[in-house]
Amino acid sequence: MAKNRNDYFSLAETQVSYCVRAAVLLECIFRDYSAAESSLHRENIHAIEHEADGVHHDILTRLSTEFITPIDQEDILRLVQIIDDVTDSLDEVVLESYMFHVDVLPEGADRLSPTRCMSCGISKSPQSFAHCSSRSTRSKARRTRFTPKQYTHSSAPTPTPKG
Repeated sequence: MAKNRNDYFSLAETQVSYCVRAAVLLECIFRDYSAAESSLHRENIHAIEHEADGVHHDILTRLSTEFITPIDQEDILRLVQIIDDVTDSLDEVVLESYMFHVDVLPEGADRLSPTRCMSCGISKSPQSFAHCSSRSTRSKARRTRFTPKQYTHSSAPTPTPKG
């Protein structure tokens, strides 16, 4: 009898991909914010979050039926819960801007985009901006290639060798 092994690493990777899609969409929304389109933005990001929830529930179902996992079950649960919490929080930002009828974003809100992307570990590529509504945003994404190195924090301590 062959063992049916669940690949939790690829499942977590899939879950992270939904989180990244939500973060990129939120960045596009912030960059080209329009209160008139907030309902559409809410639906789009909620659809991504809903798909991510499906992957999260799939992981939980598989974990509940498997006796031996590649790493500790509690660690897998904690990891997928953290990823799910991040995706849910990105969805809540758009939901609350819709619920509270935010007409104009506060000054500087668009500058938070690199911070969100850095926290999600996003390497921006033209494909990352596929959900952007504005043509100018998409064309800028095609001209600009970002890497995680551009998001390094200048005040981060550098490790010193022990000796």
